[in-house]
Amino acid sequence: YQICAAYRAVHYHGIEHCYHVTLSANKLLDMLLNENVESSCDEEQVDAATSGSAAGPTRPRSRRRRRRRRRPMFGLRTDTLTHLAFVFSALIHDVDHTGITNRQLVDEGDELAL
Repeated sequence: YQICAAYRAVHYHGIEHCYHVTLSANKLLDMLLNENVESSCDEEQVDAATSGSAAGPTRPRSRRRRRRRRRPMFGLRTDTLTHLAFVFSALIHDVDHTGITNRQLVDEGDELAL
């Protein structure tokens, strides 16, 4: 609740944007961690399609889909603290954003612009 309260009611960088970015980050992480993992249901469908039946010809089992080699993840699959940090950073990435672009801050000489 306190993080949500720290978001300002601005046009784009408000709590709705935070919600979308956090969901997208979580989905991206889920997709990376589960890349090339086939469910047993998928494998059953492949087995059924390659085994043939009385109604149709039998296809050779060698046509079964091959699993692609997993990409290197540099420890991401097992580092749960990094998972938390990734999703948490999405959650807080625009806390207290003024809704003004960096260019506008520079033009106005605002101290935030450095």
